[in-house]
Amino acid sequence: MPQARACAYQWLFAPTAIASGVFHDDVIRTCLAEQNDALRKRDYLVGEFSLADIACYPFVKRYSASHAFDGWHALGSWLKRMGARPAVIVAQAKMAGT
Repeated sequence: MPQARACAYQWLFAPTAIASGVFHDDVIRTCLAEQNDALRKRDYLVGEFSLADIACYPFVKRYSASHAFDGWHALGSWLKRMGARPAVIVAQAKMAGT
């Protein structure tokens, strides 16, 4: 359990730090590559769906809209899984004002 919690914290802080605007595109891509590597081994960032996925999804989705995910198939699959979750669909509809 402590190892899973530490892993979750790692993913929780990544989008917050990146969103601060301090990091350049190469650092962001490194972070996304690490997420892709983690997602090659499991369906969600910590293994089971967690707050880490909820925290990272908006950032990764926004980044994917303007950047190619060359070879990041696991990250792309995760985006689709996350986007298909009923709560995510509802939240996105509310944000879009529909």
